[in-house]
Amino acid sequence: MPATRAGLLLVFVVPTLLTIACDGSGPSTPAPPTPEERTAAATATPTPEAAPEAGGLDGFRAFAAGIAAAVDAAEPAYFADRSMEAEIACSGDETTGICYGQPAGAVLRGIPSAVAQSDAFALMSADEYVEMLRSWFADASPQEAPTLYAIARRPAGEGGEETFRAIVSGTFLVGPADSRVLRQQARIFDFQFLDGRWRFTGEVYASVPESAQPWSSGHCDECFDLWERWTEAAP
Repeated sequence: MPATRAGLLLVFVVPTLLTIACDGSGPSTPAPPTPEERTAAATATPTPEAAPEAGGLDGFRAFAAGIAAAVDAAEPAYFADRSMEAEIACSGDETTGICYGQPAGAVLRGIPSAVAQSDAFALMSADEYVEMLRSWFADASPQEAPTLYAIARRPAGEGGEETFRAIVSGTFLVGPADSRVLRQQARIFDFQFLDGRWRFTGEVYASVPESAQPWSSGHCDECFDLWERWTEAAP
């Protein structure tokens, strides 16, 4: 098909390439495929297409099997690859938080990361998030490595969209290098179903047992309206 640029018609002519025999006898024709080549072409296995994802609670239950596998494999890129960055516009007069010291109109972007039961909040680039999560996995106790413990749903409301939550719990080494201790922690990965695909929209980090307990017990009315142990919810 002709290609146009700046109103001009550009026609690309592809010359016919012929193989000329060395004795000058004229063009030669390509050799026909061998029986082995024909068999290989006929039996080639097509690349399977990814199964379509579904929304809602049933869809998230099915999708959560992939989250569980990524956690078991300590694979942080799984979350970064599905991440949706949030944007925060700064007014310029903030006295705390991530906009403190930023000029008016500054727009900050990144993966949201909040700390449970505190005001701590950050926006991380995908690369920063991968490194942070890789470090977290590396500090896990081999005896109580992080696993997908439960799934939950936070309904839409107060300007927010319906969000499904993957609650990952484990025991981790924390503290100074010369006096590290084991501590129960949880990480809550939030997902929303957008444009036919589950997208990772942020996390809550419960860094101490007191803040992790509501997530692992299923008793946190402001956190979710539905909570299921993963072993019971797994398809």
